[in-house]
Amino acid sequence: MTRLLEEYAISNAAGLGAFVRRESEFTTAYVYDTNLLIDYLLYGDEFIDSPHGFEGRELSYRSETRKVAKERILKGFIEIKTPGEDTGPCYDAAVVSLAAGPGFGKEIYGLGYAMSPNGLLAPDRTTVSGEATASWRNVAEKGRKRHKFDDWKLKVTPPTDDDCKVHNDPEKEHLNYAYEAEGWEKGLLRYLEAQHEATMEELSDIPNARREVEGLIASVAIGEFWQKHYWKR
Repeated sequence: MTRLLEEYAISNAAGLGAFVRRESEFTTAYVYDTNLLIDYLLYGDEFIDSPHGFEGRELSYRSETRKVAKERILKGFIEIKTPGEDTGPCYDAAVVSLAAGPGFGKEIYGLGYAMSPNGLLAPDRTTVSGEATASWRNVAEKGRKRHKFDDWKLKVTPPTDDDCKVHNDPEKEHLNYAYEAEGWEKGLLRYLEAQHEATMEELSDIPNARREVEGLIASVAIGEFWQKHYWKR
């Protein structure tokens, strides 16, 4: 079953690529259309026929390029973080801090599970939008394996690894769980990262292409794209 789910997810992601940026607290995956990116950079109006590539003309500072990236190339992103002193242990589940990707919700959240060190994923412990709340409710109703948090202020039962900051709203009880990966997510991430590397190879004749492309996509993701497609965890 896991293999079938992985194959299905990969088929839905045909033509896409992804790269991951890891920082001390946050890990973020960015998903984009590889074919549109290649066509735009090599054959579109913004094609740069220069031995210096993008040097001095950074993609992330070009308003028209940012517009194309927002509306056509970028498909979504997800940012996760580790639980901290302000949330409690929370089973060491990765917490979704930002997410957006209309039409690719299952795949985007799948990357969140894939990046989680222990395969557990939880909603943000402070604020969750109405759309994201509904999405997490759908996950719960479909019976995904999950682990309930104890209110970290009450310290209900030992051990303490399940203590976590909770949402004190009976209508949002499903947000107070860590949800398990289903097993197909890492295969999807490997596929998307491989497509990204193939895309960078195709653009390798352009100096600084990787730096510029990844910089553009990451910048637009947390800027214009996030503002347009606000999910809030």
